[in-house]
Amino acid sequence: MKKLLILTLPALVLLTIWAFKPDAPVKIYPEIEAYFNSIDTKPLEAKHAYTLVNLQHSVNSSRIDYKDWNYTFYCEDNSTKSQAAQVFLHTMAYAKKFKKVKIHSAGAAKGTVDQKLIDGLAKIGYKVNKTTKNGEVAYEVKFSDKADPVTLFAKDARDKSLPISDVSSILLCDTTRGKSCFQILTPSTPFYLPLSTSSDTGDMDIMLKDIAGAMVYITKNK
Repeated sequence: MKKLLILTLPALVLLTIWAFKPDAPVKIYPEIEAYFNSIDTKPLEAKHAYTLVNLQHSVNSSRIDYKDWNYTFYCEDNSTKSQAAQVFLHTMAYAKKFKKVKIHSAGAAKGTVDQKLIDGLAKIGYKVNKTTKNGEVAYEVKFSDKADPVTLFAKDARDKSLPISDVSSILLCDTTRGKSCFQILTPSTPFYLPLSTSSDTGDMDIMLKDIAGAMVYITKNK
């Protein structure tokens, strides 16, 4: 019996050390890390505060939940804003180890992924590969060599790939355009994150920073 205890004690010690060792730090591309570190998380605008505070609480709560939780971003045609939010929240959730956070995007209508968005993501440091999905143009967007890429392809809010339960719905409606985005039928009561910056005006860099700033806030550790 003593011999058995002597033999198993080292194994127990090793098992304990392994169980409590800290996770290895995740690696995103340094250019992307520098971009997010440069984001100025200015005081919340009143029109954004309710949404961002609630989403931050939800994301942080995912660490103690036993199941995945989905976040679906919507805009007019799923060409720019909602796709950018999907990439940025995916990046930050990976970097902050929110492992149960799953991110999606869609539009009131189905457009095409904006080339200006793809160029903007590449400028930040994302590695983008053009591909196809369901016979249509899509893009694989990589933020780390250790993680699967985010696949961007245009779809509307009725697309069957979107979750219909355990989901937070966020409308990134452009306040300078029509009301179609605000009328999307979402699977949960939507949060609103209105943007006054439009990619149509040529302010892609500004718009991306606005969206990135929101995702940085949402993924802050509480």
